[in-house]
Amino acid sequence: MNYRDQHYWFPAKRIGWGWGIANCWQGALIQVAYPILSFMLFRYGGPALGIGITVAIFAAMTVAFIAIHWFKGEPPYWRW
Repeated sequence: MNYRDQHYWFPAKRIGWGWGIANCWQGALIQVAYPILSFMLFRYGGPALGIGITVAIFAAMTVAFIAIHWFKGEPPYWRW
């Protein structure tokens, strides 16, 4: 597969560094699920699990969120 033929879930931002809004349903699902799961974790899981475990789960979710963007998104670079 040619580099230009790859289908990215997340296009690079037009200005700045990083990724923009998803351009397929898989990417949109990731970008919608992350804030919903984060809210549910802190709202319902926080009191039951304790702050340490809650923050550790949130950190793991954030690392996974960024890793998915990194591997399934267009290579980021600074754009002016």
